[in-house]
Amino acid sequence: MGLPLYTGFGNRVPFNTASIENEGFEFLANYSDSLSEDFSFSISGNFTTLNNEVTALGDATPIIEGQFTSNGLRGTKTDVGQPVSSFFGYIVDGIYQTDAEALAANDNNNPQAGDLRFRDIGGPDGSGPDGIVDENDQAFLGNPAPNFEYGLNISASYKNFDMSLFFNGVSGNKILNGNKYRGYFDTEGPYLTDALRAWTPTNTNTNIPRSTQSVSWF
Repeated sequence: MGLPLYTGFGNRVPFNTASIENEGFEFLANYSDSLSEDFSFSISGNFTTLNNEVTALGDATPIIEGQFTSNGLRGTKTDVGQPVSSFFGYIVDGIYQTDAEALAANDNNNPQAGDLRFRDIGGPDGSGPDGIVDENDQAFLGNPAPNFEYGLNISASYKNFDMSLFFNGVSGNKILNGNKYRGYFDTEGPYLTDALRAWTPTNTNTNIPRSTQSVSWF
């Protein structure tokens, strides 16, 4: 939406054009009782389900966010047909063991032996693997929002004493462990002890890629 020129401004006015659909179910049950004049208790439980989906972005492009490193890598993408801020990137499929293997993969990330091997899943026309690993092979990796949340509350009182317990949890969501990336590759340098198991020509039986700051996961 453009401002009238007589305002002296030529920029567009930001406005909401996206649409999100949330579907779910909430349930809460509570029971309380007094077993005597001195003792009473209460128990309540709840659970919630949620299905979140972006149905439209208006005239906006997909939103790339989720920066988790000091060198600017971002890990989430909001796009039509997916949950908000879904994790997005390459699917890791092991580690290149030789330079020849890395070269044969036609990987545009210019990998070397010891680097992560990314899976070739699609081409520019949306078809299957095309023999080249590039931005067309990035995929949605999971939903950060839980699809199930639950809680339990227990409280009791006896004369002048009272007690309360609270439990809650979530299920069905993915988590990005940015601490692992920072501990292996970020500009502060490796500080996790697992970095001692990094791939080297004499240590190939490992799932930790070689020590470098040039790796790109997203």
